[in-house]
Amino acid sequence: MDNIEKVSDILKRVLNGRSFKAETKDTIVRPIIDWEKIWIELFPEESMFTEVIGIKGGILSIKTLNSAWMMDLKKRKQEIKNKIQQKTGFALLDVRFFR
Repeated sequence: MDNIEKVSDILKRVLNGRSFKAETKDTIVRPIIDWEKIWIELFPEESMFTEVIGIKGGILSIKTLNSAWMMDLKKRKQEIKNKIQQKTGFALLDVRFFR
């Protein structure tokens, strides 16, 4: 019973921006990441011509305004993944761009 944590304590920690990891037998719980906010912070110019669609299975999907932006971002994929990992601590499997 010593290691049971109150829900209110967990919520305070999460809402104060502190991250946590809790491991159970089958699951690792991670803090919620606002991918749109991260994208805008890291790539302000690019964010004017793109939209974060979401993340599933470690793959971040980004919709681009046109083919030119899609090709430019594809060329910089590794740089983008590195910056996101530095900021969030989350290693993306891939970043996919489409229009």
